[in-house]
Amino acid sequence: VSETNLKTLLLERDDTTKIAEEKETSWMHKKAAMESDLRSKDAECKELDWKHTNKERRLVQAEIDLEDAKQSALSLLLAGQDAGDVKTDYKNVQGVIKAAQNLAIQNKGIVETLERQLQDSIE
Repeated sequence: VSETNLKTLLLERDDTTKIAEEKETSWMHKKAAMESDLRSKDAECKELDWKHTNKERRLVQAEIDLEDAKQSALSLLLAGQDAGDVKTDYKNVQGVIKAAQNLAIQNKGIVETLERQLQDSIE
């Protein structure tokens, strides 16, 4: 092997090594970029999963709140009916009291009349 051939072979080897190193560096950059992208996508998926889970929690809480509101509305409705019943009962009691007062007035008049008649008959 001549010296020229040896130099040519060494230059070719150096070129091949340089190309291989450049390709390896390029591949390392691509690999790092893909890993970074994968981490980014993973974080994005975790965030979406968290948002989905959070939405599910809020939906369940909204359903609980709706049921509580229904129960409160029913309680208010029943309380309103009870209040209406109490009001009706109060009016009825007032009517009974008024009737008793009228009866007492009539009885007082009768008693006064009987007392006068008794007094007149004694005299």
